[in-house]
Amino acid sequence: MLAVVFVALVHAMTLAMQLRGPWYDEFYTLYVARPGAPLPYAFHRWLADNHPPLFYALARATTWLGTTVEERRVVKLFLFVLAGIQLAWWLIPRGLRRIGWIYAVALASAWPAIDRVAELRSNYLAFAAAAVAVAALIAVERGHRAHRKAEWVMLTLALLVALNVHLAASMIVDGLVAAMILRRMIARQWPSAARLLAAASIAAMPLLIQLVMSFGQLDANTRHFWIEGGLTRARWAIQGEIESGLSANLPITILAVVGFGLLAHRSWRERRLAPQADLAVTLGVGLAIACAVMVAVHL
Repeated sequence: MLAVVFVALVHAMTLAMQLRGPWYDEFYTLYVARPGAPLPYAFHRWLADNHPPLFYALARATTWLGTTVEERRVVKLFLFVLAGIQLAWWLIPRGLRRIGWIYAVALASAWPAIDRVAELRSNYLAFAAAAVAVAALIAVERGHRAHRKAEWVMLTLALLVALNVHLAASMIVDGLVAAMILRRMIARQWPSAARLLAAASIAAMPLLIQLVMSFGQLDANTRHFWIEGGLTRARWAIQGEIESGLSANLPITILAVVGFGLLAHRSWRERRLAPQADLAVTLGVGLAIACAVMVAVHL
């Protein structure tokens, strides 16, 4: 089943990259990532965008793919393979195999898997990197491979990519990490909390440096922005993402509702949160933190 999903997804991604017409932001990427531009000038233009410049660096490093927007989009297939390898690293352990295939199908059926891949922009990389980061955080929280140094290196790498692609993705992943650290502190798991905090701090360093370097430009860019201010606009954007996620694959959404119901019943019967319910609540708190921060920034 996973093989069928994989082949169908790659086929759909390839068609989308070939058939979708370019739009303004993609031409911007093509222009600022052109190989002839001096690197200092190019880097300055990368910082003019309101996102960390990791994707621009990747786009410049893959100029050999071609000269058109459609040809250069093929870089997303390489990112897809790398993300797949990282996901397999975290989801293959025995304790996560049951939910690993459901997670993979849910990702494959999410709209960004097709829509964002057909853009020469950072949005698809943010989607894939956040998916890897969530899988890594869950695997470490469940205790799979967490005792080995290699896994903490891999976790740091997953967070490093997820926190340095797109500001919204950075805030969401930061919220999830904060909730995971808070959960460990409440449980008095101080060494584990310290290791996760260290991994997140290292991963966030490039983002912090970029924000310091370009904060004035970023602030000027967003004082007069195409999205209007106000709570309604902020809520609309978050609501749209939630609805698209819930409607992307209705059978999996129904499975999730049933699963949450079973976890709630078990937790009520045992008078304490079941382990999976504990993890779900932690992730929910992380999303709430992220949404609160994004709304505050938007306002």
